[in-house]
Amino acid sequence: MACPRQQTFCQALRSDFNANHWRGISKRKMYQMGAEKGGLMATLRLSHEQLPRDLKECFVSCSLFPKGHAFRKEEIIRVWMALGYLDGPGAGVQRMEDTGNSIFTQLLQRSFFKENNEAPGTYIIPEPFDELAEFLSSGEYFRIKKRSEFDDGPINIPERARHVYLDINDLARASGRLSRITNLRSLVVVGQISSGSQKSDLIQTLKELLIGMKCLRVLMVSEPLLADLPKLKHLRYLEIHVEENYGNASLPESICKLYQLQTLIRRFCGNKLSMPKNFKQLISLQFLETEPEAVCTIADIGKLTSLQEINTFEVGDNDNFGISQLENMNQVRGSLCIKGLEMVEGKDEALKAKLGKKEYIETLDLRWKLVSKERTESMMTAPHEVLEGLQPHCNLSKLIINGYTGMEPPNWLKGAPAQELNLKCIELSNCSGWKDLPPFGILPYLKVLHLRQMRSLRRIGEEIYGQDIPSGFPQLHELLFEGLRNLEEWFLPNRDIQLLPKLRSLSITNCGKLKGPQALPYLLENLPSVFIKNCPNIGKDYIRPSMTIGKPILKKDVECIRTSPVYCQKPASLKRKFADRSW
Repeated sequence: MACPRQQTFCQALRSDFNANHWRGISKRKMYQMGAEKGGLMATLRLSHEQLPRDLKECFVSCSLFPKGHAFRKEEIIRVWMALGYLDGPGAGVQRMEDTGNSIFTQLLQRSFFKENNEAPGTYIIPEPFDELAEFLSSGEYFRIKKRSEFDDGPINIPERARHVYLDINDLARASGRLSRITNLRSLVVVGQISSGSQKSDLIQTLKELLIGMKCLRVLMVSEPLLADLPKLKHLRYLEIHVEENYGNASLPESICKLYQLQTLIRRFCGNKLSMPKNFKQLISLQFLETEPEAVCTIADIGKLTSLQEINTFEVGDNDNFGISQLENMNQVRGSLCIKGLEMVEGKDEALKAKLGKKEYIETLDLRWKLVSKERTESMMTAPHEVLEGLQPHCNLSKLIINGYTGMEPPNWLKGAPAQELNLKCIELSNCSGWKDLPPFGILPYLKVLHLRQMRSLRRIGEEIYGQDIPSGFPQLHELLFEGLRNLEEWFLPNRDIQLLPKLRSLSITNCGKLKGPQALPYLLENLPSVFIKNCPNIGKDYIRPSMTIGKPILKKDVECIRTSPVYCQKPASLKRKFADRSW
């Protein structure tokens, strides 16, 4: 394996093949630097020298954080956005997040970043690149190491510092120098208040400092210090991190005047967080990371049209929390869970959400709560009409429906409209009135189908495969039936028809009335993963001679269990695969 120096040098060589470029490099003294480290630092500097300007800025900015600091990709990209490092020539052509993602990927490929094995999903700057970043920052990014509480001397901060990182208990000692840096861009205050520090004094110190920081764009601070916020008109990134449980808390109302704020991260360990009354004024907000319960308390959230992540929206009983709030929130992406759909009265109201225009949503979770019997009977057709009006964009990848009491599926899951969907996963749970299933088999990309707790479902007929049964479910990998207590029949065509060609996993549990289809053994024969439990009518008659009955292989591989008697099965296709294992 090549050492970091060799890898870096090779990556630098690959970055440009122009002869004039390398003649210029050869005239520099870069190769003569860092001899005391065997030329490693010189090689690293050479690699950094070849980076485009935007990559250089983004990499050096990471020197603000301590060595070994683990960060998520999304967080560091949002910091770059706030500092203006992504406002390059491509701004306006593509999203800044996409630009940042491209920069991050390039730095990762060039080994300036690496995945953190100790915390999956995070990254670190590897040694010795962290030393390079600190060297190149030249004091612009200044990190104050935590000092002893007995060291009460002043803290010197370079005049050129524009980004400062310090411990909360050093804030008072650093305040004199910080107050003279009026064009500070980033301030990170970390840690917990020690027993020797007065919370009230620290709150007042921070407040006075922030008043003079007119150019501040990034602020990360512990929650107890933010009782109030001055008007920071350039602030774009605010992270409030609470490391202890301080009970119920609220964001200061003054936060609603941060009209340029793009990112708000509020990590809270308490019981409940209340949001400010005028939170809707944060019209530039794109990323909100906090408890879902807190997001659901934001009145008129529909005015935050730039918001890209809300995760959970709960329909309320007035217009301030109505489903129409989603109408113009077309930048929402990732996952969206809509709760309280029993509050929506019909299709016209559901259409106001305009889910069909939200092309960036990948996962849509639609939930109804259980309602009284009287209300259910008086609104028998309402759930179906509501679901009909919640047709998503064709880009949707995963659909979850929970608590739906309608008696039939929506038309957009049938026929031609369904074939236009890119759905890869469908999960239906507690859909108590659903008697018939739509032709899921015609969905060209469907890989996962889960059916749970559907008490009115008595038969899964041939219509589920679509008009052309052999071509149904061309991509299905995983099929699950759970708690379908009234399901009696599951249609499977005879063995001469190749059905479910890519199925790899089948799970059937707590389906007490289900009788095994005659073709079931042929379906089971080549499956790598089978789990059957509490299904007394799927008995040993369905175990073919080509299958081996005995000890379970592995629960994750194959297990077929019946409560009385108990038996396990292993498809013959797996016999060779596990022959060498001892159980």
